[in-house]
Amino acid sequence: IDSLNIDRLGLFGYNYTGIASTLKYNGYDCDARIICNDPSLNFLFQGSFVTSQKTGNTAYQFYANLGNADLNSMNLDKRGRSRIRLTANANFTHRKEGDILGRIDLGDIVLENKDGIYKIGNVSLASQSNEGNYRLKLNSDFADITYSGSAFITGFFTDMQNVALKRELPALYKKPSYQWKGNSYNFIFNFHNSMDLMAFAMPGLYIADSTYFNANIDKSGLVKAKLSSPRIAYDGYYLKGIRADFHNADSALQCNLSSDEIRLATLSVLNNDFKVFAKENHIGLGFTYDNKSNLENRGELYIRSD
Repeated sequence: IDSLNIDRLGLFGYNYTGIASTLKYNGYDCDARIICNDPSLNFLFQGSFVTSQKTGNTAYQFYANLGNADLNSMNLDKRGRSRIRLTANANFTHRKEGDILGRIDLGDIVLENKDGIYKIGNVSLASQSNEGNYRLKLNSDFADITYSGSAFITGFFTDMQNVALKRELPALYKKPSYQWKGNSYNFIFNFHNSMDLMAFAMPGLYIADSTYFNANIDKSGLVKAKLSSPRIAYDGYYLKGIRADFHNADSALQCNLSSDEIRLATLSVLNNDFKVFAKENHIGLGFTYDNKSNLENRGELYIRSD
């Protein structure tokens, strides 16, 4: 195909107009340029991909400039006014095994809704592999993520579910069986100032700067995870001074979450501790608090389910 002009393209109940493209494709190599001048979508895409006949891996390289995307008009966001602008550069390889190696950079990200315009800045994502060790790093003004493991990051989420839930609570799943391959993983999520991002993505949600989450799975399937945060809130509800740890040692799933304060509308609970214990399809829950007031104001609640 040398060139293609589209007068109207209907997707998700919206008719796109003003689309022009050029394309060269021979079965393994592709070089494309797409321009859209629709009232709700203004963008330029220019890129190529090459598939290796020997390895089956595909290398991608592209540049995109999204001048305006009205997500509400395109029926992609039903919440009302919702717009996004950004640029993108990418140079990565998608291996036939499923993992992605390379770099993707998003720049000048601007989000807009009925409450305001939010300049998010830049986001860079880099992925690399060397002798069976995978590393991924995301850097931005609102958060940093680092990952390392003996399998691609998708394996981390699958194995976390397997050894943390399927192992002790198989009754929750229609297919509880899984195969443990002895992989190891380490995942770190560090929040910075994410107020602008949350104001667009999930208005009312607040995650304090310096909120930290770390999860580790070793070759034996032992899980250790911890969370700390000065404050996590949604509308009038919040937890302050959060400390949580999670592990599956001693052939049981155990989680302990403590906070200095829980606020539920007008109700405030201080010095609280929430515990979860699961083993062989049995679950135990415990909750304690102590408001340390002049009047007696503390309590305990324990629940067990089989």
